[in-house]
This record gives sequence, C-alpha cells and structure tokens, in this order.
Amino acid sequence: MTPITVIDWDSQELRTVVGVVGRRGLREARCESLAWDVAEQQGLTAGTFAAVLHLLQGSTAVRGRGVFLARRPHLEGLTLAAPPTTDDELPELVENQLTTELGMGGEDAVHDYLTLDDDVSAPRHIVITAMDGHVAQEYRQLAAKLRLSRPRLAVRAGGAAALSQQGTTSANEPTLLVVPNVEELDLAIVANGRLAYWRSIYSSPPGDSTSFRGFLADELVRTLAVAEESLPGGQRVGRVAVYLGAEEDNSIIQALQEAVDLPVSRIAPQLADVKVIYQGASGVPGRFAPLLGALAEEALGKRPAVDLLTRQTPARGKTSRRPLLLGMLAVMTAISLGSYLLWEEVAQEESTATELAAELKNLKAKIKQQQPGAEAWEAIQAWHDANIVWLDELRDLSIRFPPPGSAVLLDFSASPNAAGGAAIRLSGKARDPAVVTALDGALRDENRSVLSRNLREQAVSSDDPFLWRFESLITAQRRSAAGYRQALGPQDLLLEEQTP
Repeated sequence: MTPITVIDWDSQELRTVVGVVGRRGLREARCESLAWDVAEQQGLTAGTFAAVLHLLQGSTAVRGRGVFLARRPHLEGLTLAAPPTTDDELPELVENQLTTELGMGGEDAVHDYLTLDDDVSAPRHIVITAMDGHVAQEYRQLAAKLRLSRPRLAVRAGGAAALSQQGTTSANEPTLLVVPNVEELDLAIVANGRLAYWRSIYSSPPGDSTSFRGFLADELVRTLAVAEESLPGGQRVGRVAVYLGAEEDNSIIQALQEAVDLPVSRIAPQLADVKVIYQGASGVPGRFAPLLGALAEEALGKRPAVDLLTRQTPARGKTSRRPLLLGMLAVMTAISLGSYLLWEEVAQEESTATELAAELKNLKAKIKQQQPGAEAWEAIQAWHDANIVWLDELRDLSIRFPPPGSAVLLDFSASPNAAGGAAIRLSGKARDPAVVTALDGALRDENRSVLSRNLREQAVSSDDPFLWRFESLITAQRRSAAGYRQALGPQDLLLEEQTP
C-alpha cells in the first residue's frame, strides 16, 4: 500500500508523520521533529520552502501521498452569514465575497469553504479560507520535488478536529480543541461532528514559559466570545479539550479551568488501533495532533475539511435525457409550423415593420431626453417612500456607537429598502470582540434587526491596536421623528443634549 506523509512546520521546527498503510488500513504512524540547524548552516532561512526541501529531499522516510498543513501567515479567513442559498450557488457567492472582503478573488487566489448548515431554506453560515495563488504554487512545487503524489493543503484545525472524531474522544456537544504549538496556538471548535470555527494565533510568549498560560487563557476567552455566534442552531460550547503528550506540563489545564466556567480535559494525541511512534520517546507531543488527524483522514480516503489544492464540486443529481429529447422534438415541430405560416405573412408585415422601426426610433430619442429627470425623480421618491427620518437615524446610531478609542468606523452606507425603511451597512475595526458584541446589542431593538455580521482578526500593522474587523448589516423599520425621541432613554437624552 502507498504510504502517506504529513508535513507541518513553523520557524522553530519541522514536523513530519509518515503513515504505514496495510490491507486493513492505517497500522503505524512515525512522528519526527527536525530542527533547522542543518538548513541554516547552508545559508537558508528557517521556515522557508527552500529550508523544508533541504531537510527532506532525499529522505527515504518521506514518500507516497502527501498532505501539507498550511502555515498561519499564508492564510486569510472570514465567517460569512449568507441568505438561504443552495449548494450549487455557494461557489459563486464565496467567490464574490472573497473579492469584496479580502480582495483575493479571481484566478490568482485559491480558496475553500465550510458550510455549517445543511438546510438550504434557512440562512447559511460559511467559513471561508483563502491563500495567495503564488504561495499555493510553492506548496505544489515542494510536493513535486519531494515526489509526493496527490498533494493536499489542509489546515491544522481541520486535522485536530478529525483526530477528535476518532475513537473515544468524540463528543456530541460542541467542543473547543486547543493545540499548543512551539510558536503558534491553534484553536478549533467541533460541532455536529464537523469543524465549525478555527483560529491560528502567533504566540509571543514561548510555549514552555509561565506567561504562555495567561496568554492562552485570554485567547480562549476571546475565541468563545466570537465563535459561539457562528455555531448553527444557537449551540454553545460545552467543554474544552487540550492536546497534550504524556511528558508535557499539565499546568495549562489548571490555568484554563480557572479562566472559563467549562470542563477542561486533556487528550493524548493517539489513533485507535494504530501504533504511534515519536523518536523513541514515551509520548507524542500535543502539537502532532493535527498531523495525526490529517493522516487518519487521508488513510480513509476522506477529503479534509479545508483543502486549498483541490476545488470542491457540489454534488449534482443525475438528469434524465428523455425530457430533453421530447423538448427538442417539440421545438423542431413548432419551428416548422411557424415557418410555414409566417412565410405567407412576411410580405404584409415588411411595410408595417418599417413604420414601427421609425416610430420606435423617435420614441427612444424622447425617452433619452427625459431619462435623467426620471431617474432623479425615482431616487427622490424612493427615499421619501422609505419614511425614514435620516438625520434622526444617524443621530440615534451615533449615540449607540461605542466610545472613542474602542472602535473605529471605516465605512458607512445607507439606502432605502424596497419594503419601506432603510438598509444600513457599517464596517470598521475594534480593539476587542467584546466591543463588537456590545455594539450588536446596542443596535438591535424593536425597530432594527441585524441581518449579518462578519467578524475576523486582521491586523494591518504591528502597532495597530484595532485587531478585529467587523461588518453589520442593519434593517431599520419605518418610524416617525417623534418615534426616535420616544425610544431614547434618560441617559441617551442627556448625552443628546450635551452633544453640540
């Protein structure tokens, strides 16, 4: 049977797992971590594709089918709340969203997406992952030089989620999985047996330091605050599981248990009925959990939750050719009959057609003259029919917006709704996801509904304190000017009076 090689790396080390497959499936997994010293002695930078190739090229252990786990700096992602959409319509919707939100649509980018809802008649939650096409090509070239066949490009969170579904570690309730790496931290939520949300974060404190435990606890709380709004069916995370090896410090469990009011447990990165070996040590480190999960999926012939080298194609049902043939026959019959009847009328209609063409030309000229005024009138009428007191609406929104220093509004647009009322879009950035949650609660009332919001972590520069990008789509109902003042509370009225 063809062996399977899973490769993952960061700037600190290179990790590989080679799976030995027998007639009855996967029977052995050999885990190894390599330092960059040998590559750096040749003048190569640690963590680069060239350094990976130098360490692995010519190795007899690395062979067969290949699975790469994408590095965190190479990825962009967002969570999309979409209207009811069929699976066939999803690819085009995702492509449009990539172009507008991440600027990564088109032929130069590769992407994949996860649907968290199966009901096409209800709003869909979609997790989108994208990568620059030139970077994806680097992974393809690396696979070719290592002679790895049918390469896949997955994410660590997907591998961790796949491992959690093996054997006794699976659970029915949504579970937050934690994978502490050497310099990065991977967090994944599994709900209904599938990956529902994930984050990969650069860890400034080293993984073996005391300050790392506090950093991990803070990021866990942030993840729970943001991710639960993306879970289908109003579900909530029920437990936290941390992948740790037998020789790794258990103090992380205690630190997380003090930070959240959820049960926190430890999971060993193992595969049921598979012999897992790590360089002769007694236990496999927790950072190998994503590699083992990706290995198990590939051995079973399953597609990873995210695969940036293989486009997914929506399943389409088989179509019978009989209705098509009958339709073609009916069209041919109609054309033959119509041609016979029209032949007798052509002579009479030629003169009429000439007159109508001249009249149509005159009408088009008149319409063109009236068009600018008509368009302006229709636009004014639409704003008037919306019955929105726009100055009061803007004042009300400004009162509800977070205080200065906690959030910044980057874009604002508003338009009348066809059903009456207004459609308003806010996009900006905030210091913390809790600020966005508070804004959401402040905006939603009996006169407004929040249709969707994209929330993602995306720092523009290292000194930018506003790490979280958000978007709110709001529908405002018809309301009179008096209705705005009646809806204001005593605190809001005081703030309004103090505002110049």
